[in-house]
This record gives sequence, structure tokens and C-alpha cells, in this order.
Amino acid sequence: LEHPHILRLLGARMHEAYPVLIYRAPKGRFLSELLHQGATWSSTNTFRWALRLVEAVAFLHQRGWIHRDIRPQNIWLQPARRSEAASLTLAEFGLCGPLGSTDIVGAPTHKAPEVARGQAHEARSAIYALGLTLYEWFSGQPAFDARTRDEWLRIQHSQVTHPLDRLAPEYAERAPELIFLIHGCLEKNPHIRPQNAGELLDRLLACTELFLPSAPKSLE
Repeated sequence: LEHPHILRLLGARMHEAYPVLIYRAPKGRFLSELLHQGATWSSTNTFRWALRLVEAVAFLHQRGWIHRDIRPQNIWLQPARRSEAASLTLAEFGLCGPLGSTDIVGAPTHKAPEVARGQAHEARSAIYALGLTLYEWFSGQPAFDARTRDEWLRIQHSQVTHPLDRLAPEYAERAPELIFLIHGCLEKNPHIRPQNAGELLDRLLACTELFLPSAPKSLE
């Protein structure tokens, strides 16, 4: 699964009867760490990062795989430097599995309600995790707050997020359709969400001119 925004697997070996995956060390810092420290980016840069993340997840879905643990703790960001371009890397593929798998894995903080009920990990389950990640990225604060696993699972089933337009007024004014799209990813009913990351990517690309007016509507 080689992709510019997916952590590259170099090999694997056994250690005390357990498989160990060996990856190339990612550059930058965890998105979760940056958000916790209050880091902010321009709306243009944040939108560009979001496109790269969703593109990586769409790549997985097109090949029949699902990450199963999408959250800021598994996303590396490397801001642009004089000698290096900015980069985003989706990491932690130890829980990655085939679409339709039923293992109950992944952090409860970003687990889709239907997966918490024991249903299969489908593409639209990853959309929910992407929605929570984008919500926090664009607003600077998590969509929900809880202390225990049971509290998280209860929240994922029943609690609705605060309106993102109030927490991210810059985006609400510039691209209200983007706010609507992120809330759509967080629908408790999976049939109402975008059905896969490819669809989500297409709808994000439709907002491109609002943030990157000189960029073509493509993945290039």
C-alpha cells in the first residue's frame, strides 16, 4: 500500500511468536500533540491537509482495506521547511484490516456507533472517524469529551456535537457547505453519511475553489 500520505512499510519479522511490522520513521509531530499545544494553521493550509488525509483513506478503501483507528494520534504533520515540502502521513497500521471485518478494535474516542455495537468495519465507519478528526482539526477542540470507555461509547451512540459553525466561524463564513459536510460525516445513522472516502474526497474537492482558487479539482 504505497502512497505519499501513508506510512511506508519496510518489512516484518517475528519477535517472541508475535509479528512485528517495520515502518519508515515518519517526519514531523503527531497532529494530536500539535492541537493540544494550541497550534493553528490558516484555513487554506488546514483544508489542504484535510484533502491529503482523505485522499490517503480513499486509497485504502479503493483497495479493500480500512484503517480502523483514524484519529489525530495517528496522523503526522511536517510543516514546510526551506529544503522540504510540507507532508502528512497516516500512521499506525497495526489495526488495519479488510473492509467488512468485525474485530472490535480501535480507540473508543473515534469509534463509529455501529462498530461499537459489533457491526462490521465498513468504509462509512471510517467516515465517522474522519468526521471527528476534521471537526477537531477545524475547530481546535474535540467533538466530545469523556473519561471512561463506557462514557465514550454512550456519547458516540447518543450525543450530538456542538454546531461547528460556532466553533469555526471562519470556515462557516467562507465555506458553509464544508461545515455541513463534516456534520454529515458525524451522523449516527451510517446510511446518511458519505458512503466512502472517495465520495467524501469528491465533495471536499468541490470546495477547492473556496480555499485554493488557483488549484484544479483533481488529486494532482
